[in-house]
Amino acid sequence: MAFWAIAVSFALSGVLSSALAVHLVPVLQALDLGGAAYLVAMLMGPAQVLVRLVDALFWRALHPLTVALVSATALPAAIFMLLLPVDPVAAGAVFAVLFGLGQGLSSIVRGSVPLALFGAAGYGVRLGRLAAIRTVLGAGAPFLFAAGLESAGPTTALVTALLVGIVALVPLGLLHRHIVPPRR
Repeated sequence: MAFWAIAVSFALSGVLSSALAVHLVPVLQALDLGGAAYLVAMLMGPAQVLVRLVDALFWRALHPLTVALVSATALPAAIFMLLLPVDPVAAGAVFAVLFGLGQGLSSIVRGSVPLALFGAAGYGVRLGRLAAIRTVLGAGAPFLFAAGLESAGPTTALVTALLVGIVALVPLGLLHRHIVPPRR
């Protein structure tokens, strides 16, 4: 069950990552950022690097499932920012930073969580299976998101993406609750 909880969570988060990475600038432009969309989108890269540094220096004692939960939470939180009735440039900047944080941690937890939960035996095969599920689902995500943007508009497409992100949190949160002891 733990494998499938991780697989579902990683795959759904991968769907969001694939869709938003491809359509990052068009989504920001559709939300009235204009030319600022490119500058705002550039915040994603430094956020990815910064969170990897924070993880390496300060989060070593955290269970990988805890870091995975932070990563998976950053994606719907980022999308939620774009839906708030606030200044679009500020919302876009917070979105790009949160999206970058989620993306930066995602590459770490996809390797560390299976190792922590299942050990080194069969590690490569397990990673391959998880990657295959994530890749297959993520491959169609940019196309589906583009279709949603075109037919329903950016708000509806983002609300749908937000719901996918929340659904991705559920199995990971349940697994975290059963495996990681509460911090004192």
